[in-house]
Amino acid sequence: MMTNAQLTRRVSFWVRHLAGKKGIALAHLADHAGIGRTTMWRLLDVNDKGPSDPRLSTVAALARALDVEPQALIEPPPEDRN
Repeated sequence: MMTNAQLTRRVSFWVRHLAGKKGIALAHLADHAGIGRTTMWRLLDVNDKGPSDPRLSTVAALARALDVEPQALIEPPPEDRN
């Protein structure tokens, strides 16, 4: 079973990775996904206050904005697949 911390780490990794690969600034991604920038920063732990657990609706909105299926954002990062 996946913990909340693992879920958050995975979503954060894939959002950063896919946004970078597609050349989308994280602030623009938040706007396009219809989520608040503060929500994005908390998810990505930009302010080093500890990440917040993503809501399912947030994961779905980010997946739509990145043009991927939601499960793509919860796959293990490459370094965790072994």
